[in-house]
Amino acid sequence: LLAGRPVIRAAELLPALDDAAAAADRTRPPIDSHIAAFIVSRADATLAGDLPHLASFAGEAERLSVLRLFARLQNRLSPGRLPGLANWLIACGLAGVSDWRSQRTRAALQDSLLQAASDGQIGRMADLLNDGPARAADEKGAEQAAARIRSLEAALARITEDAPRRHQAAQFLGHELVTGAGLLASLGAAVALAIR
Repeated sequence: LLAGRPVIRAAELLPALDDAAAAADRTRPPIDSHIAAFIVSRADATLAGDLPHLASFAGEAERLSVLRLFARLQNRLSPGRLPGLANWLIACGLAGVSDWRSQRTRAALQDSLLQAASDGQIGRMADLLNDGPARAADEKGAEQAAARIRSLEAALARITEDAPRRHQAAQFLGHELVTGAGLLASLGAAVALAIR
């Protein structure tokens, strides 16, 4: 993952990954067991809490955990901007928006993530994806939309159930109108004959 670049100190890790990002297979996350072991042995011990999640990147919590790990490393080791690494994190799916429900929110969030990535700010990316109030609003909006869909489906079901009765009533009304029109025409003809 480091493209052959030697890394001895913890402060060298993120710049090396940032440089390696240009030629990296961006479908793979920029971390493996060797890099995880290096972080445990060289970096701050408080980072170890996120490392158990490195075995799997399947769920949202695991992806956010890895993103937070890189954000903490960037914050503590102060290597400056890391646009290559930040964009790699997006490309491999560790900073994705697929689990957000609102299409509008996903689009806005994606734009903000891409801006943060181009600025090389992994911490900002983690903050965007870990925004509790925004996540709650997104979930509430999805629940409201689902309730509205259920309401519309129920109304459609009632209309569908009621269709045979309304069809029958419409046929009856149609027959009555035709009969009434016929009687009116007959009455008109009778009046016309009577006047002659």
